[in-house]
Amino acid sequence: MSSPDIFQLLRELDRGNLGYFDTLPPEEQKKIPMVVLYRWFSGTSDALQIVLGNEMCNKHIFSLSQHPGLLWKLLVASGSHKSKKYKWIAQSKASSYPMTSKLVAEAVGIVQDVPNYIAELIDSEAATALATQHGWEAPDVKKLQQELKRS
Repeated sequence: MSSPDIFQLLRELDRGNLGYFDTLPPEEQKKIPMVVLYRWFSGTSDALQIVLGNEMCNKHIFSLSQHPGLLWKLLVASGSHKSKKYKWIAQSKASSYPMTSKLVAEAVGIVQDVPNYIAELIDSEAATALATQHGWEAPDVKKLQQELKRS
């Protein structure tokens, strides 16, 4: 048997097809690499999908690995149900926005590094307000503002 078509799975997620996973034979279900599917799923410019995916799926992807049907449903729930383009996001070696990434990760509860494209979405004023709200000290807020001036 061949491996599952990731792009077909992404189309079904875009359609919001909650029951699609259950229609697949058990052998096919076992072949779906949920971590890889999630990585593709998060490779979009849809900021809400990225945030919801991180909140609902990313935190639980490994602990729920024995329950791929549930992970499928979480992916469907975190999608915007609109057709979109996806790209593979390679693991970045170093962020161009270390302070902004730290702030966004802290604000939305992500444990890992935030990709640059998410950090690029926040402007200096919003970042300063968010940093203050999260109790950042003045020196860190200043570094954050300097970082965002460069972009």
